[in-house]
Amino acid sequence: MFSLLVNVYNLTFIHFFIYLCLFTGGEPGGALLSSKQWLIVQAPNSYMSGNWPLRFAALDAKCEHLAVAGRTGFALYSFATRRWKLFGNESQERDFVVAGGLVWWRQYLIVGCYNIGADRDEIRIYPRDSPRLDNNFSTSTQVSGQILLLSLMDDSLLVYTSDCHISLFELDSTSSNQQTINRSQEIDVSTLGLHPACLVAATLTSLSNEPHRMGRENILLNVCGRVLLIQRGEGEDG
Repeated sequence: MFSLLVNVYNLTFIHFFIYLCLFTGGEPGGALLSSKQWLIVQAPNSYMSGNWPLRFAALDAKCEHLAVAGRTGFALYSFATRRWKLFGNESQERDFVVAGGLVWWRQYLIVGCYNIGADRDEIRIYPRDSPRLDNNFSTSTQVSGQILLLSLMDDSLLVYTSDCHISLFELDSTSSNQQTINRSQEIDVSTLGLHPACLVAATLTSLSNEPHRMGRENILLNVCGRVLLIQRGEGEDG
């Protein structure tokens, strides 16, 4: 199944265009069926009243859960229960600003944010299935500058910050349901002579121009429309 999400925001409603493709027959030559539909979700007034406009949205891989972020904090929506999950403590919601986006990893939401109270930039991981949104349930790590971009591939997370550094982290979840974030590599792309805002996309990819490196996690950059591929060395884990 393949799904494409397009977000259109207004004051109280979130509009989603979902495109589904299903293969039938179980064989490579099976028929291709497709369906298109608009899904309209009303954002909770308790969140929107102080956090409009929405700035980020992310749908999980199974199209079952939605995360949205406005001026501060974020909110989660379950398509199965048709219910929103908010922070139980509003001071926690107002204490951080999502920057760089939201990405889903397994049953967790990864948030790039600025911690207002501590005056620092952080990556946070929140469990999807906790009874309520609470910083006590999250795992966080500090980064060197404002987060501009996030990208995820399998258990590897790419973080691009305003100091022109790309940091790669390895994610893991222990048997006790604790999440770990370990930095595996840091790349200074200021040597490309670019302004931080000129890098409009940074994506982990298995693409390579060398056949023996195919399948390895490399980095694809979009610098003002110019596409660059950074191939990681053999000794660089990730």
